[in-house]
Amino acid sequence: MGEIGDNYPDGTIYSCSFTGQFCTPEQIDEYRYVTKLEFLEIEGTPGNEYYEDNMRYVYSEPYGFEDADEFFIYLPGCPLNDVSEGFLFWAFFHTQMQETLPLEYYGLYNVGGEAGFVGVADVITLAVKYHNILLAQVSVCCDN
Repeated sequence: MGEIGDNYPDGTIYSCSFTGQFCTPEQIDEYRYVTKLEFLEIEGTPGNEYYEDNMRYVYSEPYGFEDADEFFIYLPGCPLNDVSEGFLFWAFFHTQMQETLPLEYYGLYNVGGEAGFVGVADVITLAVKYHNILLAQVSVCCDN
């Protein structure tokens, strides 16, 4: 598991635990909002480490929150033409195959840090939906 050494033969774990809050979002249009990061509290000091149970634990920065100030929120159905190129890079949406953010997905984009996040409204509902689609395709395939 990662780097090892004399004091940590079982490896290294990099971790970050944090809490924070956004300001009240302001609506830009039907599918987009903008907000600011009000505060972010990080447990531990990034770079500090400690040893426990043959492991080294290293505190790290919250990934994707570098230079965090302004954030865009993208709602399901948002036209991909209206989202930033940086968000599309992180979200891996193939703009040639679809024109809008999928209906189950929400987007969050850190403008300063150029980092994007994608969340699903309800993972279980989404899993059942795709499971049923797959079953229908298998059924059609077997009926032929």
